[in-house]
Amino acid sequence: MWSDIQDALRALFSRWRMTACFVLLQSSAMAALLVAGVLAWQAHGPLPYEQAERLAWVDGELRNEQGEVALSESLSAPAAWDLHRTPELFEQASPVYYTDMLYANHPQQPRISAALVEPGYFSLFNMTLQSGHYFAASSLQGQQAQSATQVVVSARFARRYLSEQDALGQVVQLDDRRFQVVGILAPDSREPELFRAAQYSDVFLPFFSHTATEITPFAHMAIRNNLMLVGRTMPGANTVLQTQALQLSADINELSRQYGFGDTSFRLTLRPLDSKLKGALQETGSWLLGAALGVIVVTLCNLFALYLLDFKSRQAQLALHLALGARPSRLFRQVLCHAVALFGLSALVATGLAPGLLALVQYWGEDILGSITWLHLSWQAYLGMWLVALLLAWGFARSVFAFVELHGLRQQLSGSGKGQVKQLPGWLSQLLINAQLVIGMVVLCFSLWLLSHYGAQMSKAQGFDDTGLVQVQMQQLDFERSEAKAQARRQLSEANIKALLAQPQIAAVSLAANHPLEMSWVEPISTVPDSARQLTAFGQWSGVDYFATVGQRVLAGSEYSAEQMTLDAPGEAVIINQGLASKLGLTLQDVGVTLYSRNQRPVRLQAIVADVYSPALGTPDIVYLPHNFFITNLMIKLAPGQSLTKPDLNALLRVQDPTQSVFQLTSMTAHAGAMSKSARLSAYTGIALSSLMMLLVGAGLYGVLGYLTLLTAPVWRIKWQLGAKAGTLLKEHLIIRVCKVLPVSFVAFLLLVGVCWVFKLALMGLLVSFSLAVTFMFLMVLLLDYYHTNRLLKDFC
Repeated sequence: MWSDIQDALRALFSRWRMTACFVLLQSSAMAALLVAGVLAWQAHGPLPYEQAERLAWVDGELRNEQGEVALSESLSAPAAWDLHRTPELFEQASPVYYTDMLYANHPQQPRISAALVEPGYFSLFNMTLQSGHYFAASSLQGQQAQSATQVVVSARFARRYLSEQDALGQVVQLDDRRFQVVGILAPDSREPELFRAAQYSDVFLPFFSHTATEITPFAHMAIRNNLMLVGRTMPGANTVLQTQALQLSADINELSRQYGFGDTSFRLTLRPLDSKLKGALQETGSWLLGAALGVIVVTLCNLFALYLLDFKSRQAQLALHLALGARPSRLFRQVLCHAVALFGLSALVATGLAPGLLALVQYWGEDILGSITWLHLSWQAYLGMWLVALLLAWGFARSVFAFVELHGLRQQLSGSGKGQVKQLPGWLSQLLINAQLVIGMVVLCFSLWLLSHYGAQMSKAQGFDDTGLVQVQMQQLDFERSEAKAQARRQLSEANIKALLAQPQIAAVSLAANHPLEMSWVEPISTVPDSARQLTAFGQWSGVDYFATVGQRVLAGSEYSAEQMTLDAPGEAVIINQGLASKLGLTLQDVGVTLYSRNQRPVRLQAIVADVYSPALGTPDIVYLPHNFFITNLMIKLAPGQSLTKPDLNALLRVQDPTQSVFQLTSMTAHAGAMSKSARLSAYTGIALSSLMMLLVGAGLYGVLGYLTLLTAPVWRIKWQLGAKAGTLLKEHLIIRVCKVLPVSFVAFLLLVGVCWVFKLALMGLLVSFSLAVTFMFLMVLLLDYYHTNRLLKDFC
């Protein structure tokens, strides 16, 4: 046995070219399959929480009078609070509100991420403490909400901001409130990514510690997508939830009529928590696993042909061993040892490649796919890969040995050199070609669809110029709507804009409650005074020169003037985007007509502007209203080559008012890039898979088609000697190849239909990509066949 192992190892070095080619292809495919398998297991495996199958979240959906979905996956603070205390609904639950706050008593005043929860949140998700204790539960007495002024901080926050002192007992000021640190989470506590991927909260506060979670008479209308309810359900929870939904829907509908939104309906649905945490990961994991399986099948076809040809080249050596008295079992053991050495070396290289590939997947997918940072390669995954490698080694050895007629090896020894070396059965060669083409067509079809679909999204204009565009989000704690407060905010905003425009690095400034890609509230609009026919669009408050500042084209009409920003006459005019205008049946010539807004209030259409677009949002319908000085954020256009820092901006603005602070600076170039990251990743995946599949199939077909061409050489020579011309022989051969490829295309189409049926995909959307994939594979076969045939015919024609 030891001598067989030594012979196998020597064979690896003596035939190093074949070994290098085999190990490179096999190790790459095995590493890709290992990572895809781990990702798929993470996506579809159980959550790492106690009784994970009972964990659920409440999906709130608000529909307008036309039955259209206005908001989804959203709740209000009263709804979340009341539901989490409803008997027979949850065994344990917690409302969760995600927000950003300013760490005001830190020298740098950084923006931190906060999660407002109840103590049950920590036990639901196994979030243990490194030191200290959890804060006390909140309470609600009538309309008076009470929460402890205590905070639990993450280990990361404590290490970064509180490392120079004993963190426990310290007081931190978040916005305008002060909290005492009573607990520090353990470093290994993993926060569930409920709101978005890569959600890492710095601090955890009691639920009623923010103005957004206060219980007010109109709080039911403040339905937010960053507020949710999670818990461990009780039996019959769905029935209890629907009973509560009826009352909530009635309350919201009454308030909606008061606000002029018309009739609404509110629906609640319990959904498994893994759909919230792993929804995107499950879809992506299935795609990657399918693509990896397709790649490894094509790779194994190529490797089997390569291995079988290498085995055939050693038939003379096998015949000699047999002639010297070796038993067939000894010959098989030698072949098996060589196969195990090949696949073992491939698995060893794949073991080194897999962590790097996993790190690359995590880097690209961290901001897109929830829970992807939890991925790790366990010893069980590596063991499974090695077992698969050994199983493939045995399968390869057994398969190639089946093609050897042991009783004829002695005759092959005496007749070597007469065409017995490196011969594959014709049916096997054709089977390898067909298998590679079928798998290649299907995988290439999906790859081309990814490339075309997401490539089109990336190439579509976003409708504004993000170069040097920065949103300044001011820290604002006072949201009183009185005229005196609004007048004070207006005067301060105008003073800020005047001071900013005096700076040489700033080209333009405008008031804007939101940046161009931020959609946070809705506004009804229609061409007739009928709430039943109103469309629900997103609303944005924009100031003077807003569209010039952000570089968004005004297609017809004009921007708002300073006179239209008066506090006593808001909303006399509106500006809408072109997409919304088309839905309302309006053209550019209709500027100046009367539209009807909330409560069927007549407003004048002042302008129509270009659409904004991002792969994450699509093309939203937007109504731009004159700024009402309720939120005093700014949009700044920097001069070419200039930059702006938060400390410099704070120093400049505090000249007007020493109490104001910048909460956050957002570069619109970086923000737009982050919103399109998913589309870029998908497009790059399509490019990589398309290139890899073309390369693998092309490499495999090159050798097998060349071999089949050699087999037909004697027939061609006879036909040529009988007077056939080279062009006729070439044409005849290519026609035969076409006739063989067409049935393969039909089989590939049937496989595509099966995949679409299993994964509930729209087949019609893939037909163009499938036609292109078939065309590419068809042309590849013809070109390779033409190359081999033409080169062979030149030898004797």
